[in-house]
Amino acid sequence: VENGEAAELDGLRLQPLGARVIINTVYDPSDGDNEVGRRELGLSRLAAIELRRRLKTLNRGIGTLAAERGFLLADLERLFHGHGVASNEPWFVHVIEPNLAGATATAEHWYQLLASG
Repeated sequence: VENGEAAELDGLRLQPLGARVIINTVYDPSDGDNEVGRRELGLSRLAAIELRRRLKTLNRGIGTLAAERGFLLADLERLFHGHGVASNEPWFVHVIEPNLAGATATAEHWYQLLASG
């Protein structure tokens, strides 16, 4: 935000209050394994591949947006990797929702971002 003006980000108005904004990437409950998407969501092989491509594109765009706007980036895709629904230590319930461990890890990550910057 420059010159004390409010910024508009796709309809979201951000007032220049000096607050830091955290923006998250989207985590992948399959840990990058297309077979998990097929098994858990009933996706075809091609649909699972396309979904992964879209997730990667989305997360790249989120990273670019964070850099352009000066937002703090919480890379939840990286943070959650290894804790997918098929892992020995999943951070998910109902395929997509973070469980207590996932939510706690996210909150701790946000705190670290805010404390370090």
